[in-house]
Amino acid sequence: MASLSTQALLCLDFGNTRVKWALFDGRASTLKAGAEITAHVESLGVSDWLTQVVFPWCVIKPEAIAVSSVRGNGVVDDCRGFALRMGLGFLNPVAQAVGQVGARLVTAYQNPAALGQDRWSACYAVACQTDQASNLVVSLGTATTVDAVVRLDSDHSDGSFFLHLGGFIAPGVATMLQSLHQQTAQLPLASVCQTDWPTSTTKAIGAGVFESQYQLIQAARNRLAEKNGQSAALWLTGGSTDAFVGAFDPPVTVLSDAVLLGLFSQFHAQPAGRC
Repeated sequence: MASLSTQALLCLDFGNTRVKWALFDGRASTLKAGAEITAHVESLGVSDWLTQVVFPWCVIKPEAIAVSSVRGNGVVDDCRGFALRMGLGFLNPVAQAVGQVGARLVTAYQNPAALGQDRWSACYAVACQTDQASNLVVSLGTATTVDAVVRLDSDHSDGSFFLHLGGFIAPGVATMLQSLHQQTAQLPLASVCQTDWPTSTTKAIGAGVFESQYQLIQAARNRLAEKNGQSAALWLTGGSTDAFVGAFDPPVTVLSDAVLLGLFSQFHAQPAGRC
């Protein structure tokens, strides 16, 4: 068997707008990474896309595939079938409920299966990396998601380490900008920006969207700090991160491809690295 450092894991994040993927070695170093428009992948067919595009691109044959999808069970089933045909391991992790003994992360969600797989994996990545007791995980994509992850007491009855308290979902930056452009008669398609008192319509739109996103995140951060009696570390991921990373007080960490890193961590948390 190959050493852990050369065992490769292919992680796939099927999002609303893009599919992102990365080939990791056993130490979580990225061997290769890529992205594709989700609509293009689905028009080709997930199995054909994996066969024709992704696998020829891999520098090492992966031992398994780990998948997060907000696109429904069909995508997951296609990936599972592909892995079976190729003789590979497969993992499609879902949120674990409170009471899961020894889990790195559990969720207070009423129905853990309803928690988005992307949100769960991003939170899991933070739970594996943070040294803070109170964390706010923000994904700035097609939707903006804001999730609270807190460390549990060491004597917690089920031995778990972190708790996902819940979170918020709002339209993302690009979604807001496009909606204003498409649903109004004369408003232009703007870019997000930070301006105190905008003096043009384009800047008014961009700054308005910025403020709505910023205020949501800051309010959630303040609420979490008040609940736990300590400041909350902020973790940012997603395509619009660059527009916001300098707007918040530290600690702020940019965790690019948090979903993919969360998939990697969950795979290796399985017994013997298997699912």
